Amino acid sequence: MRFLKSCPSRPRVSAFGAWGLKLCLLVAFLIPVSGCSLGVMLGKMIVGEPMIGDDFKSQTGKSMTDKGNKIAILCSTPESVKDQFASLQVELLSDVSRKMSIHEIDVVKPHLVARWIDDNGGVTEGLGDLAAEVDADYIVDIKVDHFSYREENSPNLFRGRCNGQVIVYEFERDEEDKKDSSDKKASKKKSSKPLHAKLVYQRNFKSTHPANQPVPADQTSELIFRKKFMDRVGDQIARLFYKHRAGVEF
Repeated sequence: MRFLKSCPSRPRVSAFGAWGLKLCLLVAFLIPVSGCSLGVMLGKMIVGEPMIGDDFKSQTGKSMTDKGNKIAILCSTPESVKDQFASLQVELLSDVSRKMSIHEIDVVKPHLVARWIDDNGGVTEGLGDLAAEVDADYIVDIKVDHFSYREENSPNLFRGRCNGQVIVYEFERDEEDKKDSSDKKASKKKSSKPLHAKLVYQRNFKSTHPANQPVPADQTSELIFRKKFMDRVGDQIARLFYKHRAGVEF
């Protein structure tokens, strides 16, 4: 009978471990040659894009995603913009509301805000009355100063431009209202009196798309381009209030 001589077992390298080792050697070799940008790119491939905190929280120390916060959104434009783009206010209000809702922010339904505006003759003043009507803790007031999507003096070229301000007001209830809010049944009730508005956040925004050169009108329809640009503006405003990946900035 033959006996096999025992020999020390060799450590096995898993397929992933071997791949990882090769990747590390490749990075170590290429980074000195190609610069740190390659390392950043490979890092993004492995762990993904880094997260960026929301600007509202960094400026105020408060978060709209906190449980119990209810946010109403307004949008206003000057008459010169309203005459050209009559539906802009409603479109932007609805788009920002939807994007914030997706990121777990409790947003008042846009049609309730629109109804309040209609009931007040289209005037968006008296924010304390609106906050009381829809039981809002914050009102995000989007003020559009300029909006266009055709290149100046070149009607056959598309380039979106929009700028304005985002202003946030916080509403404080008196002791009686706070006591009522602690009761689950009473918390569903609307306040019977205007709430005190406190300005807590203000940020200018400016969006240009595309940044490098305009798009010829024969390459896309006016409707599609306008929709894409509106979506970009809505993203830019909504991202002020929740964390997002760095890559979506580009």
